[in-house]
Amino acid sequence: MSEEPAVSKVTIYHGYEADGRMVSVARDINSALPFIAVKAYSYETDMAGIDLDVIYRQNNAVDGSEYNVLNEARSLSIGDVIEIGDGEFHLVGSLGFTQISQQIFDAILLISKEARKDRFEIFQATANQQGEK
Repeated sequence: MSEEPAVSKVTIYHGYEADGRMVSVARDINSALPFIAVKAYSYETDMAGIDLDVIYRQNNAVDGSEYNVLNEARSLSIGDVIEIGDGEFHLVGSLGFTQISQQIFDAILLISKEARKDRFEIFQATANQQGEK
């Protein structure tokens, strides 16, 4: 009997500074907050022989067959988060990856939600002021 391949879901979250810029410096567990994580895309893959370095390569544009190119997204970069399966999170650094807990990731998502809400409210207020002129 042949074994079924170990297929797992991989989700990519792009990291941004609170002001919307791409994260430009390496982050570690002590500097992971606050920044915004935005879900970019997900895919399923056979995890046999797959590690974080392979996932990194599969999500950086080289020959056009990569997941980020297929999803019309930017390449995986410093400050982005890789989720493997349901709940294994890794923060992309300048030299490798830092595993982060579900609790830390949930805090990042909460900050992301509040930051997006704040930016929307600022945008709405600005649009309303311009409409009053």
